[in-house]
Amino acid sequence: MSMFCPNCGAQVPDNNKFCTTCGTKMVPPSAAQGGPQQNSGWGAAPDNNWGASQDSSWGAAPNNNWGAAQDYNRQAVPPAYPPAVPPNYGGRSGGPSYFDGTGGDLFVKQLLLGILSLITCSLATPWVLVNVLKWRKQHTVLDGKRLDFDGTAGELFGHWIKWFLLSIVTCGIYLYFARIDYLKWEMKHTFYAGETPFRPTGEPASFFDGTVAEYVGTAILSSLITACSCGIAGAWGNTMVVQYETKGTCICGDRFSYSGTGGGLFGIYLVNGLLTLVTCGIYSAWATCAINRYVYENTHVDMMRRGF
Repeated sequence: MSMFCPNCGAQVPDNNKFCTTCGTKMVPPSAAQGGPQQNSGWGAAPDNNWGASQDSSWGAAPNNNWGAAQDYNRQAVPPAYPPAVPPNYGGRSGGPSYFDGTGGDLFVKQLLLGILSLITCSLATPWVLVNVLKWRKQHTVLDGKRLDFDGTAGELFGHWIKWFLLSIVTCGIYLYFARIDYLKWEMKHTFYAGETPFRPTGEPASFFDGTVAEYVGTAILSSLITACSCGIAGAWGNTMVVQYETKGTCICGDRFSYSGTGGGLFGIYLVNGLLTLVTCGIYSAWATCAINRYVYENTHVDMMRRGF
């Protein structure tokens, strides 16, 4: 047997004391009926609506509309089953991280953009970089939030000319500084799809704050590990660089950590490197996607370091 809530009309099991939908206190059927005196009317019977009956609408009966009902209306009675609240992952949905770009798409894009760069004697390189970068961002999801990118090739072109000239003048030393400048420019234009890329102060909501000194040390150590192992330990060296870049990344207030390992990356390098070699480089687009999938699947919001 079931009862119906007097407040919202929802069906409630007869042994519940509160409505499972709105939390209203339930009155047992026997108490609600109040015995044989429930035949209210307009006569002089003790139970009419305007008489002195305890069951009248204006009387002091425990079960009238304005009597004892006010007691539990005044009280903050919690619902018997409060609504489920999803876990808070730093304001994020708490979903998985992944990369869903395909090697076929990247292969066509690289082929067309490579031809464009060749025809323009590499002057179109910034347009090639921005096009591929935008594609990669839009196919990346971090903890359930898809990324987007609004950088332009025109803006990158000025930086690219400066980096190119300074690297020649310094015999390549400036490449370390150029990498940091590039990451800062990239992250400034990276944001979650559907969210504003700016803070209330008008500053970019995303940025990269890694230092040149830390990057130089990490890059040199990575190169030494790779060289001393004849390339075998390159996956471990690259893991150090990825960890550094992930640590310095902030997207819309979210900081990140990278949990991938050199061993996991080594297996991907080995398989995809062989396939790329066998196919005379054609498989490189698919290999790039495989590496991206591994890296982003192991990148998550760092709940201990959230904030700008």
